[in-house]
Amino acid sequence: MTNKNKDLPVGHSRRGRKAMSADEERITTIVNSQLYGKCRAIADLENIHLKDIINKALENVIKAYEDKNGPIKAKVIRQKGDINDIF
Repeated sequence: MTNKNKDLPVGHSRRGRKAMSADEERITTIVNSQLYGKCRAIADLENIHLKDIINKALENVIKAYEDKNGPIKAKVIRQKGDINDIF
């Protein structure tokens, strides 16, 4: 039996997908089904990644907010620590 929790080489993921870049964050959220379906359709029609559509939508929302309310500072998201650094 193989150890499923062993470290993977850089650029690899467990499901065979390309690993995320350092400036990306994997999230889980709940969205409106109709909006998601339309975004998925656009991604398929235009042969682009769904994440790119979502990133563009987030950029538009943030720009509109900052235009109205002024610049905001992004919350710093800490990387997971290493247990070996703690003990």
